[in-house]
This record gives sequence, C-alpha cells and structure tokens, in this order.
Amino acid sequence: EHQTSAKEDEARRVAAQSRGRRVSVSAEADKSTEPFVPKVVPKTDEQLTRIKAAVAKNFLFSGMDDEQANTIFLSMEEKHVKAGEVVIQQGDTGDYFYVIDSGEFDVTLQKVNDHKTPVFHYVPGGSFGELALMYNCPRAASVTCTADGVLWVVDRPTFRNVIVDSTRRKRERYEKFLDAVPLLENLSAGEKSQICDSLMPCSFEDGEKIITQGEDNFDDMRLFFVEDGKAIATIIDEAGVSVQVGEMSTGNFFGEKALVENVPRAASVIAVGPLKCVAIDIAAFKRLFGDSLDFLKSHISTYKTVEQVQAEASGQ
Repeated sequence: EHQTSAKEDEARRVAAQSRGRRVSVSAEADKSTEPFVPKVVPKTDEQLTRIKAAVAKNFLFSGMDDEQANTIFLSMEEKHVKAGEVVIQQGDTGDYFYVIDSGEFDVTLQKVNDHKTPVFHYVPGGSFGELALMYNCPRAASVTCTADGVLWVVDRPTFRNVIVDSTRRKRERYEKFLDAVPLLENLSAGEKSQICDSLMPCSFEDGEKIITQGEDNFDDMRLFFVEDGKAIATIIDEAGVSVQVGEMSTGNFFGEKALVENVPRAASVIAVGPLKCVAIDIAAFKRLFGDSLDFLKSHISTYKTVEQVQAEASGQ
C-alpha cells in the first residue's frame, strides 16, 4: 500500500508474500468479458481541485496521460469516514482503491496469535488498497480511520482498466533501464516489475538542487535513479566550504542513505546540465527494499567522507 511513512519489516513481508504469486500487474487478467464503460460521478470544480492535489505525489498516477487521469478523477466517489471506522479488513477481497483527501488512518497487521500490530500511518495525499487490486491477493492488513476525514474511492473495474493499464505501459518503458542498474542486478524479473510500478519520473535543470544536506522531512524523501544526465554530491564542511564527494551518471542512484539509516540528508545533490531521473518515495522504498537492505548498507559504506576527499586532494 502507498503512503509517505515507513512500514515495519513484517508487514512488508506479508504484503510481498501475498503478491508473490503475481510476478507483474499484467499477470492478472480480468474475468469480465463486458466492455469497460467508465463510471462518471458529477463533481464540482472544487472537488476536482482537491482530487488533483491529493494525487499530486502518487506514483500510481505518474504514468498516466491526461485522458486516463480524467477518467479516474470523474469516476471517484467521495466517501466521508469517522474515527474508528474500519475501511479495509485484513484478509478480505479487494474491491476498492482509496486516495486520502483529509483525515488520518492507521494500518494494523493481525498476527497468528490475535495480536494486532500497528505498522503504518496514513495522512492526506496518501493512498491505500492498490496491492489487492493489482496482484489479485487478499488485503494484507487492516486500515482504520483515526481522525475524521474524506476518501476518494475508485472501484475495481476502473482501477484495473485505467490504472493498471497505465502502470503496465510505464513498466514496459522502464524495465530495460532497470536491467542496466547495478544496484538491481540480483533482483528477479518480478521484483524489478514491482519497482517499475512504483517509479515516478522527474526532471531537473542545470544547477538545480535535488537533495539538500540536513533535510529531515522523511515524508518527502525519495530514492533517485539517474535515467539520463549527471549530478554531483556535495557536503558543507565545518568551515562552511562546499566539497564535492561524489558524481552520479546514467544507471547510478542516490538518496538511499537517509532512507536506510533514518537520518537527515548527509549531502546535497545538484544537477550538472539537464537531468532526468526516476524516483521511488519512502513508502515504496520500504516496501520494496525493506528485507534487502544489507547490500545498500554495503554500498553506503563505500562513500567518501569530506576528510577523505580533502586528503586525496592534498596528496596525503
């Protein structure tokens, strides 16, 4: 499920196991032979503005064209929920996808011993319910409203015919690119497909700062893969001098240190010329890499410190 926060490892394992039978979104074919007729729920301009704001940073909408996005927006139904209301029950069949307009929601995982473990907290701008629809698996956890709010609801036929189709096309675009990323070389085709589903394209101009040293807003943090172009990593030393400590080009990645270690950004990253990247937000990162962080930690250990760079520059 998608949201800007971190899941516990066990919740990620359960979700991964639930969708393990499906190596990609396209593996599930809808059984209905009826032609898809888009649902239209009349909306005011104010409602459409709220919907667009709610999905602005949602990876599932990043690969859509205007027509697809409009179809989804028009199909959404507004649902008001009260604190204490259970929106999703673990183990149930998935019929709906939810985008959060307002309110707060907690995810709990029901363990074998009947103990409910809190594993996730949703806030406005997040969404949940996509995994069961994308991979035809039972709900991996329960979602309960903790503060009165509003959800935008997408039914299964619309989700499958619009969002999944958009996701499939996005995956086809990025699969070859990911095959050339050394970080992902040991992942299976199915795992790479799931990463493709979560990628969000982003572009930067020459000199634009992508990451700023010291940033600690984890909700907005992302892992970046360089699709085309170059970027440099810099650190401000104790004297206030900017020191270049790294350089990234096509196929390289950056931004993982803060996500893995749960610490503020250790360096700034700046585009050198036009830069095209694809990014994974923190929720998708935790979901997809949560059980495989050792190789990332090993990579992080190779990063040069300011002292090492300055020593090399002085010939020591």
